[in-house]
Amino acid sequence: MKHVMVILLLISVLACGSFATDFKVNGVYTAWGQSQHAFTFNKDSYDDNYVVQMLRFKVQGIANENLKFVTRLDIAQGWWGVDNSLRTVERWGKSYTNKFGGSNLFDFKDTNFLVHVDQAYVDFNIPKTSIGARVGRMWYGLGNKIMVDNNYDGIQIDVKNLGGGKLTAGWAKVSEGVDGLRDKADYNPVDSSYTDSRDAHLFTLNFHNKAGGFSYDAYGMYYKDASILDNDAYVPDHLQFFKTRFSPQVTQLTAVGVSGSYKSGKLKVNGEVDYLTGKDDINNSTFGAK
Repeated sequence: MKHVMVILLLISVLACGSFATDFKVNGVYTAWGQSQHAFTFNKDSYDDNYVVQMLRFKVQGIANENLKFVTRLDIAQGWWGVDNSLRTVERWGKSYTNKFGGSNLFDFKDTNFLVHVDQAYVDFNIPKTSIGARVGRMWYGLGNKIMVDNNYDGIQIDVKNLGGGKLTAGWAKVSEGVDGLRDKADYNPVDSSYTDSRDAHLFTLNFHNKAGGFSYDAYGMYYKDASILDNDAYVPDHLQFFKTRFSPQVTQLTAVGVSGSYKSGKLKVNGEVDYLTGKDDINNSTFGAK
């Protein structure tokens, strides 16, 4: 079934035949600095001075009204001076107190001397229907970006003109697991340990509608990480940024919510109500992190 879906997708793209492509490019450059001293009223010592920058380009290759290719590039994104430092994945260094590397915040993101591709996907509509789809690495978001706001690899399908609004269903492969393409838990007889390489998936559903100056979204999401061994869960073990030592290892999340926006002249009001429930399937109560 998977092979059939891939073949059908390739046919839908290739069926367009030869075409001339128009390119549209837009972008933004941001830079901001901070000088932080005695931030907590001298309770803790702060003496930080740094600058962060980002140059971003969004490139669209528009084949016709029903097909386009989209990519987004971040160039030299990060702290000034970090690109001049050696890259390292070492988290702790030689001391637990003063050997944290600022470059660790950008590990595995191709920030140092290279270009990072945030998004790369194909966006197409099925002719003479109200159905469209996006396939590839793209942005996923719900409401005011409180519940979901990230780039993932997957598929999003839009059904337009549904009750006057638009319904969007999405699936994302959040993590392929700790052992690449292998999707099972393996036992290592050498040290009597297990490695759980199963995947993490995200499913989203959103309905958007508007009337006059008022617009609203009703949505839901379900996240499931099949890896249920300590240190194998994607959240938080593989997020690649600093975190608290004892954090919930989230393996299941379910959320529903409603967000709305009202605009009248220069006045704009946003609101959101969400309900979130989750589960930690990893039995690590003896480690103090349950």
